Amino acid sequence: MHSNEKKKCFKVLVDSANGTAFGSKGNAFMNYNFDWSILPDVPMKMTFTFNSLEVVHISGNRNAYINVGLGQNTTYQVSAQTGDTQARTTTIIGSLRNDPVGTDGATDDGLNFAIRANYVDNAPTYLNGRPFNNQFQVKLEDGLGAEWSGNSAGDLLSNYVLVLNFEEV
Repeated sequence: MHSNEKKKCFKVLVDSANGTAFGSKGNAFMNYNFDWSILPDVPMKMTFTFNSLEVVHISGNRNAYINVGLGQNTTYQVSAQTGDTQARTTTIIGSLRNDPVGTDGATDDGLNFAIRANYVDNAPTYLNGRPFNNQFQVKLEDGLGAEWSGNSAGDLLSNYVLVLNFEEV
């Protein structure tokens, strides 16, 4: 691409209402279908936003990581095992933050949270080309790869919207 050419951006809206759950904790593990061939098969930078549409009660240290199976792994994960120096890849694209909201969705009561991420919360993911697996998974995981829930009672995650932004590089 010449430096004076405008880079193209593409957004893909992933609404949990359009997926199929395959886990036991609500919409934490979902399958989606999309024809990626509409995107050019060129190197791309991918960023994302995420917003849960309903609040959940979060207790303790309940970090959520978002794992999107796009057929390419460019993220590496460290190991807790002593002496394990292997570089393992993961399809985790970032972490989600817990934003306090009130039960009315506006007033912070300190008990309820939405899980969110915006474009600047996580570093971009670089892909060698467009994704190629037309059925893909979105998984919200805890730090051990298990389905994420907001608390030890296993409250289920309901609806969310994930926007994947692809920019030609």
